[in-house]
Amino acid sequence: MNSDFFQANAKTMIPEERYGNEGELDSAAIFLASPYSSYVTGVNLAVDGGYTCM
Repeated sequence: MNSDFFQANAKTMIPEERYGNEGELDSAAIFLASPYSSYVTGVNLAVDGGYTCM
């Protein structure tokens, strides 16, 4: 993932211009496992640096 090819691909395909790092899914998982998400149902939570918005 650190090759020049992958970095160039991330800059053209992902609005954040990088791939995700270890631990960046943690806050989403904690939110979904917490009482704060008790009213959240049937949703796809994309943690992808904006890739699905393209």
